[in-house]
Amino acid sequence: LIIIQVAYSNFGKGINFFPAQEPDSVNIAVHARGNLSLEEQDSLIREVEDEVIGLSGIRYIYAKSGRSPGAGATVPAPDLIGNIEVDFLPWNQRKPSLEIIDEINQRTKPIPGIDAIVKKESHGPQQGQAIQIEISSKDDDTLIETVALIRNGMDELGGFISKSDNRPLPGIEWQLQVNRAEASKFNADIATIGQSVQLITRGLKLAEYRPDDSEEEIDIVVRYPAPNRSIRSLDQVRVETGEGLVPISNFVKRIPVQQEGEIQRVDGVRTMKVSADAKKGTYSGYQVIRLKQWLKSQTLPENVKITFKGEEADSSESSNFLRNAFIVAIFLMGIILLAQFNSFYSVFVVLTAVIFSTAGVFLGLLITGSNFSITMSGIGTIALAGIVVNNNIVLVDTFNKFNNGSITIRDAVIKTGMDRFRPVLLTTATTVLGLVPTATMVNINFFDRSVTVGDPVTLWWSFMTQAIIYGLLFATALTLIVTPCMLMARQNLSNWISQKIFTIKNLFKNNRFSEIAELRK
Repeated sequence: LIIIQVAYSNFGKGINFFPAQEPDSVNIAVHARGNLSLEEQDSLIREVEDEVIGLSGIRYIYAKSGRSPGAGATVPAPDLIGNIEVDFLPWNQRKPSLEIIDEINQRTKPIPGIDAIVKKESHGPQQGQAIQIEISSKDDDTLIETVALIRNGMDELGGFISKSDNRPLPGIEWQLQVNRAEASKFNADIATIGQSVQLITRGLKLAEYRPDDSEEEIDIVVRYPAPNRSIRSLDQVRVETGEGLVPISNFVKRIPVQQEGEIQRVDGVRTMKVSADAKKGTYSGYQVIRLKQWLKSQTLPENVKITFKGEEADSSESSNFLRNAFIVAIFLMGIILLAQFNSFYSVFVVLTAVIFSTAGVFLGLLITGSNFSITMSGIGTIALAGIVVNNNIVLVDTFNKFNNGSITIRDAVIKTGMDRFRPVLLTTATTVLGLVPTATMVNINFFDRSVTVGDPVTLWWSFMTQAIIYGLLFATALTLIVTPCMLMARQNLSNWISQKIFTIKNLFKNNRFSEIAELRK
């Protein structure tokens, strides 16, 4: 058991959270920095769209310019300028989706000024990108620095693709700071100053009007002509006060600050997010471990909290649940077996075979070059326990019937093996053969009378059935060889102890104490 586990961890294909699916569609998120108008955004989206149109294996393309507001955890990045939805042809009428995605990346990469991130359609419990990191802090500057540090770490380590974050875009916005003491000298108040500034910006609402041909009211807004609505005009505004028209620059200071986009909070704390995917052939959990180790070598501010979410968090949660479920299943089996056999050793023999059978799962995956799915392979391992325990119950129960004192223990063990050999093999053979079609991804469609191999729909279940098949084949050898040996081992141990006790009694009886001391050694 230990050797197989170590061999798989060193030479196996690794572990993933959920089986990788063949998506039916992908989303191309186009990012670009700058204060772009909708027409400029649409022009960049059209460039990407022109590169995608004409690729083989694509059925429909739907492009949308502009940035959707989103809500909650789905708020898009500030530099997102549009999305392109690409629907594929059926899986058996095109090449694999990964090849199409690679071709999309190659075609869109040379386009200057944009970053096109291809996101596959999400299947299973995981939503969004595989690697998601939340950074929380009460200090905005520290938050931005930490996000930049993590992005640099991803670039330095390598293996991360489709990286994005929601830091504010480069740019400034102007804040007007009012010196209340100076404003009071001119009898100017904040409300009057705000109304004067609105005449330059979005305008000052005076009233509402509803035309005869409309059901909704229209705002009547007044503001300065276009030539007078500029940044410089903010310094030239005159405020109406009791002292007459007073220049706003006497008590208002215009200060440039970092432009803000959306402000997100988690539990009341300012939060930013970094997302990425693992490179093809790399497990995202392994990339997260590398990034955590890299962060430990860096000097991080004390008031920053980094939380890893996404596939790594879901994988840890699911693995803990399945491990606890397996332990509970073993415990309940032990209680039932103890009530029936009335023997702790018989229960120990049966449950040992169940635990050892898990080695067969990893041995089969190691031989076939497959990876272990925490979700589906884990469920298959738990289901395997119910099948393995049946074969051992039959064997131990038959042994208990033959071991009635009329024959020796050895003869009872041999007779049990001969009597239960065929039922155990038949149980294994029928179960394995029944699961082979699912394990080999053979799909039978009774509606159009077709048989397909490799249908993506069957991929989920192939991981579960492969775990059952490998573990059951391995457990059959345990049942027919190891279980009888364990039944015989108890008698051998009992005979050895009885023989030692008998020898010591005879030595005491004959006063041969030197030999007793030697026997103890």
